[in-house]
Amino acid sequence: MGRKVRMFTTYADDSHPRRWHEWDEDALITSIRRGSPNLTSAWRPFDMLTGLEAPSPGAPQLTTFEADDLVVGVEHNGGQMPFYYRSLDHDEMFLQFTGESTIETELGEFQTKPGEMIYIPFGIAHRATGTPDSLRVTVAYHGKIDMGVDPAAPKTNTAWHVSRKSDASVNTSMISSKMGEQLPDGQVWEVMGHWKDETPYWVVRQEAEMANSAQPEEGTPISILRPFDYFEGTTGKGRARAPVIVSSSGLMIECYNTTGEQFGFHRNLHADELWFHFAGSSHNDTELGTCELPTGGMTFVPEGVGHRTTGSPDPRMLMVMYHPYPTRVTIDPSQHVRETEFETAIAERVEVQT
Repeated sequence: MGRKVRMFTTYADDSHPRRWHEWDEDALITSIRRGSPNLTSAWRPFDMLTGLEAPSPGAPQLTTFEADDLVVGVEHNGGQMPFYYRSLDHDEMFLQFTGESTIETELGEFQTKPGEMIYIPFGIAHRATGTPDSLRVTVAYHGKIDMGVDPAAPKTNTAWHVSRKSDASVNTSMISSKMGEQLPDGQVWEVMGHWKDETPYWVVRQEAEMANSAQPEEGTPISILRPFDYFEGTTGKGRARAPVIVSSSGLMIECYNTTGEQFGFHRNLHADELWFHFAGSSHNDTELGTCELPTGGMTFVPEGVGHRTTGSPDPRMLMVMYHPYPTRVTIDPSQHVRETEFETAIAERVEVQT
């Protein structure tokens, strides 16, 4: 028999109060034996990028999670994308992990550094140019993404330094410019696509008419936010709550900075959980098993499965995306093509004076 641990259960709304149960720790971990796939593996999605997953043309991309209205993945956008992309019906977000990106849009030019996320609503053409080491987490949602925080009002301003500690052989010139039909100077492709569109429209545009060409009536709807700068304490300890970065009807994104052992196991009865470790590492116990999640790693906690995280010392930053069941894991966690160790450090952190 192991020590006694507590587990709290949460629901989709406040009509059901949070419930607490007490369990034997040894009997709880890895207690699910039948009826569910073992999805406790942690994987390193950036080490699965080979270039074979790239659309024609574009940056090497890999889809890690998918649902009817959600696609989450990673990409290596080292270089300039050879086309502008205009979503016709889905919002997009890009979290910068390593390197930097310059995003040209009809509403102006934007830059993202490690730890920053850009939100681009549907209907706006955009093209990214990344530094050779640029890696991003991508989120596409077939619906409206609603912000849960004010992008202009973070609690801190943090500058992050993210570097590779190993595997210096990674190809850093991954953008493909093989378009088939080459355009004359001054012209550029625009790709317009619907949700999961296998036959998007390819349109020839005058390049000078694309960037910074639109005039919004009420400011820009594009947002740059720093999701790891909204903490008001250490999550998983006491009463500090995880900041809700996105709060949409079918997608919620929260961030956690839990260090040490979480105060209890959690059983989520309203969503699957998709995890991305931006900084630090963690040991994770679940009813399906255990896994070690490194910097740059992802894992998946299905709805209803009890789980607990034990985080490394600060800085430890975890982004969790909540999506209603069913969400599908679309990769094989065993298929890595390299082994890269990332290190994330705080270059500077300043408290915002209110």
